[in-house]
Amino acid sequence: MSSEISYIFTWYLFIVACGWCSFPLAFTLFRHFPDRGFSQAKALGLFLTSYVIWLFSSLGITPYHLHSFLVVLAAYVAFNILLVVLHPREIGRVLRERFALLCGIEVIFLLVFIAAVVIRMYNPDLTGAEKEADFTLLNAILHSDSFPPKDTWFAGAHINYYYLGYVIWANVIKATHISSPVGFNLALATIASLAAVGSFGIVYRFTRTIFSSLLASGMLMIFGNLDGLWQLVQRRGQLWPFDWWNSSRIIPDTINEFPYFSFLLGDLHAHFMVIPFVLPLLGLLAQLAIWQTHAEPEFQGEPQQPKLIYYGMLVVCIALFLGGTSTINGWEQPTYFLLTGLSVYMGLRSSTCWARRPRFLNIGCGLVVWICVGLLSRWLFWPFHQHFVPQIGIKHLQLVSHLQRTEVSDFFIIYGLFLWGLLPVFAERLPVLIPIRRRPSRNIIVLTINAVLLSIALFYTCQTERVFMIAAGISFVTFFIWHRKTGAQSADAFPFLLIFMGFAIVAGCEIIYINDFYGHPLERQNTIFKFYYQAWILLAVGVPVTITPTWKKRDMILRTPRFVWTMILLFLCCACCIYPICATYEKTNHFRGQKQGGLFYIPTLNGISYIAHRHPYEHDALMWIQKNLDKQVVILEATGDPYSFYGRVATTTGRSTVLGWGNHEALWRDQTWQSIQQRTKDITSIYEALDKTHISELLNFYHIDYIYVGTLEQGRYDKEGLQAFAEYFPLVYENAQIKIYQTKVR
Repeated sequence: MSSEISYIFTWYLFIVACGWCSFPLAFTLFRHFPDRGFSQAKALGLFLTSYVIWLFSSLGITPYHLHSFLVVLAAYVAFNILLVVLHPREIGRVLRERFALLCGIEVIFLLVFIAAVVIRMYNPDLTGAEKEADFTLLNAILHSDSFPPKDTWFAGAHINYYYLGYVIWANVIKATHISSPVGFNLALATIASLAAVGSFGIVYRFTRTIFSSLLASGMLMIFGNLDGLWQLVQRRGQLWPFDWWNSSRIIPDTINEFPYFSFLLGDLHAHFMVIPFVLPLLGLLAQLAIWQTHAEPEFQGEPQQPKLIYYGMLVVCIALFLGGTSTINGWEQPTYFLLTGLSVYMGLRSSTCWARRPRFLNIGCGLVVWICVGLLSRWLFWPFHQHFVPQIGIKHLQLVSHLQRTEVSDFFIIYGLFLWGLLPVFAERLPVLIPIRRRPSRNIIVLTINAVLLSIALFYTCQTERVFMIAAGISFVTFFIWHRKTGAQSADAFPFLLIFMGFAIVAGCEIIYINDFYGHPLERQNTIFKFYYQAWILLAVGVPVTITPTWKKRDMILRTPRFVWTMILLFLCCACCIYPICATYEKTNHFRGQKQGGLFYIPTLNGISYIAHRHPYEHDALMWIQKNLDKQVVILEATGDPYSFYGRVATTTGRSTVLGWGNHEALWRDQTWQSIQQRTKDITSIYEALDKTHISELLNFYHIDYIYVGTLEQGRYDKEGLQAFAEYFPLVYENAQIKIYQTKVR
């Protein structure tokens, strides 16, 4: 336990140091932010250093080793020191005048990090759901010398998946000399912390209020959906045992995860890893959208970069993050590419050049910039796209049938808090939409009447299109407000763009879906999963900004409706806290460690301690492999069902095997299953052959160095074939249940 505390401290210091070292660059990029990008600095530093080492290793300039990464880190620190030398007064002034704000951001990061670490210590096991697959990818990168990294579940091939997120956390693991099972859990805690401060910084830029900024952090990273409240109602006030899993399965035959569920589940998966890095992208897009509206009053008079240079820096960084988020999670690409185009348009429309030049010329310039950003984002990550073969494309798009569409009740359970938060926003902005301007009280009355009429129309017509009409209607209204505010050169128009995108995504999911690996009735599973998740992120950042004027300007809405709305909003916030409280208590086994009747290894951050508890002989053999065998060897083990202990040698040690989880490899690289079925047949032949001289061709074809015979192999293959290994190959390791044979002398 004491050693793990030192690991936590070392990891935390590295992340914090990365943030402070990145502050000069963040200061340069986020010049319209009160914190000058400090809330995004940690993610900025982690991403940029990882990109450089990934690029150099992909191009063969340097191997992917610790010393190479340290050289990149040193160069990055030197670059930021140069920025300090170029802007000493400006940076010093921010540190003096905004020191309390910067310290507050650090406190938020620390508190969330500590809470997240404690939760992971009582829920550390890297088994169940996608954790084995994620741990396999992380260890594969840690044991690779170049990119693309080897696929340890498919010996002889490289990973055909979005792996950049794993590179980022593998770098931190390398730099801190922490074992990967511990680093896996610390990475989960760090993602939650970075998401909290990243959303805080963006919202604080637009609101200057701590409450709204903290609300954004809560909406993004802490709150659940309203299923916790629904469970409370269904069980008449009884929550135990709490069904923490069901809250992610609201819409039938789909996945409806939200960030806190992902953290609690513990999958280091692409959709969760991308959160801290889409937030700097949103910040950069906000800069692009408002860079010519008005500068920070506090910093007027500061020497600034020439507009062309600054605009060029923004475009390059946006392209870098746009390409990066797409290689962390490819599902982000269409959303943020479209958001980039609208931000470019917003930036041009708010500039002084818009009125002086013909409209077609302005739009043409915007299209050129947008296309250039897209092409640059692709080119900057060309080594990835050169080897990556996508398994889905435009040809997989299908129309949603009326039987597949989402029920309104499910929609409200997922997005109810965001919808209620937007209600006064529409009332306040109603004068923009309809000609009622003199008496604010009429706005809420007219809005209420129209809402009632719309509800009646929705429930008696369009029985299967209700969610589409609601989401599309909200998208249309927010787009209209955004467009009006953009034309008026209003700096707070950007959050409406995020809300528009969020509900446009939801509406789009009611029209089309991507018909991927999963068959009936799970056709929409991945589409709803990945795009609803993006909508949650966008709404969690956008909604707190837009509702802030409701608290600031009391005359914008009747006091009684405002009070009622506020009370209901607080009630819904409390309802959304039911999930994180009850689900955490349930998932962590009521925070019971070994002294409270829990497992003997709890609390811990070591994600493979469960193996020592459940499979002690397997654990001993795996640790022997870690210490004694070269990281490039191929070890044959049994292949079997997914979401099981199969593939444990490759998963835990980072050494390649012929085939791990077959269905995942089919999902990643071969949906015809031909190569998976062939490898499965070959593995069976090797294990069950009585005359092992007949398998030499297969051993050479797959470059197999060692054969692992453990409990799974003994239960799956014929006993005679397993015993025959002793006659042909030397035994290099043995315990009561495990034998490891060497096939060749290295």
